Amino acid sequence: MKRILTLSLLSLLAACDAKPGAPATSPSGPSASPGASAAPVELPRGETTYHFGADLARTKINFESKTEVTNILGSTNRVTGSAAIDFDAGKGRCKLVVPVESLNTGMPDRDRAMFGKSWLGVKEFPTIEFESTNSAFTPPSRWKLDGKFTLHGVTKEISIDVDVKRITEAQAKAAGLGAGSWIKAKTSFPVALADYAIKIDQTAIATVDKIWNISLDLFGTTTPPVAGPAGPAKPDDSEEGPKLVRVKAVSEEGIEGTKYKFGKKPQLATISAVSETEVETVTAQTSAVAGILGFDREKGTGRVRLRVPVDHLRTGIDLRDEHLKSPMWLDSKANPDILFESTKAAKKEGSLWTIEGNFTMHGVTKPVTVDVRMREIPVETMQKAHWGEKPGLGFDTTIKVKLSDYGVKIPDVAKAKVKDEWTVTISLVALLEE
Repeated sequence: MKRILTLSLLSLLAACDAKPGAPATSPSGPSASPGASAAPVELPRGETTYHFGADLARTKINFESKTEVTNILGSTNRVTGSAAIDFDAGKGRCKLVVPVESLNTGMPDRDRAMFGKSWLGVKEFPTIEFESTNSAFTPPSRWKLDGKFTLHGVTKEISIDVDVKRITEAQAKAAGLGAGSWIKAKTSFPVALADYAIKIDQTAIATVDKIWNISLDLFGTTTPPVAGPAGPAKPDDSEEGPKLVRVKAVSEEGIEGTKYKFGKKPQLATISAVSETEVETVTAQTSAVAGILGFDREKGTGRVRLRVPVDHLRTGIDLRDEHLKSPMWLDSKANPDILFESTKAAKKEGSLWTIEGNFTMHGVTKPVTVDVRMREIPVETMQKAHWGEKPGLGFDTTIKVKLSDYGVKIPDVAKAKVKDEWTVTISLVALLEE
C-alpha cells in the first residue's frame, strides 16, 4: 500500500520536472462540453510558471503493485504546486505536493489499511512531496529531473525522465482548455517501498509487491488556480468510497471440464480501459466481474464466460462517470453489462493461449480474438495470500476496443479529449470450484 503512495508521489515529481499543465476549468467527462476556448497566444519565452492540479480531469497519477496473486491499482488526481520553466534555456525547477488521503484503490478497506500507521501513516505524514534541484533538457521533449522526494517521512534524492510537450493553440481550443499556455508531462518509473522505510507485513507478502510502478499524466497552465484544486479530497463524494457489490453470476450451462469461478473476491480482478489523446487521458477501472471457466488440461482446451457491469466503471471523476453511463455513451440502463463468451480456446506455447469469442458492449456483439497469458497458482500461494484453500488460475491480456464498432459515437465537443480506440488491460484470478 505504501508503495502506492510512493508511486503517486513520484509521478508527481515527474510531472513537476516535465512541467505539465492542468486546465483551470471544471472536470470534463467523455461527453462534457468544453469550456471557454483558449485565446490565441504565442508560446511564452523565458522563464514561465506553470500551475498544476487546477483541473481534476486532467490530473492523473496511477500506481500499481502486481504479484502472482493480485494487482493493486490506485490513483489520485489531487496535487498542488508549480514549475518555473525556461524552454529556451533548457532549465526549470518545481515543487509538488500530494495529499496522502487522496490516494484511492477503489476498495475502502484496503485504502484504510494503506493510510494506517503500519503503511503510509497519513496522520504523521500527511503529504508526499517533491522539490527539484536540477533539470536538463534534451530536444525535442525529454527532460531529466533531479530532486528530493519525500515519502513516509523519508527524503531521498531521485532522478526521473519525463516527456514534456507544449499544447498548441489549436489543440487547446479544441479541448476547451481555457486561457493561458499549457504543457503536458508524461512519465513512468519504479519505486521500492523499502527505500522509504515501508515494510511489507508478512501477511501481505503474497499480495503486495516490493517494487511499485508509477505512471503520470499531468497538465500545467500559466493561469493560476483561483482557489486551489476543485472537488473532494477523494475521487468519490462518499466517505467510504465506491461500494463493492456482488455481481450477478453468469450461467454455467455448456461449461465443461474442471470449473473455476471469477469474481469471488474483488481483489482478484483488475480491469482498466484507457483513452489517451494529446490533451486528456481517461482511465476507467473496475474490480467488479462475474464469470465461469471450464478447463481441460489434457486436451488443452477451455471455455470462459464473463460479465462486467457498466455501472461499476470508475474514472475518478463523478461527472465523467455519469457521462460514461449515460444514453449518449454506454447507456447502462439499456445495456447494463459488458459480456464476453469464448467460442474456442487453444493453447499456443508455454503459458500463452489464443481465445476466440464474442464481445458484447452497448448492445452490439462482435467476434474477437485475444492472446491470454495463463498461470497456475498453487494452494500454498493462495493460503499465503489469505485468499482461501483452493488453487487458482491467473489470466492477463491486453486488447484494443473501438467505440465506433459498438455503436458509441463520440460527440464533436469531446473528440479532442476522448479517443475512439481504447486499450483494455485485464488481470483476473479464477478460484477452483468444488
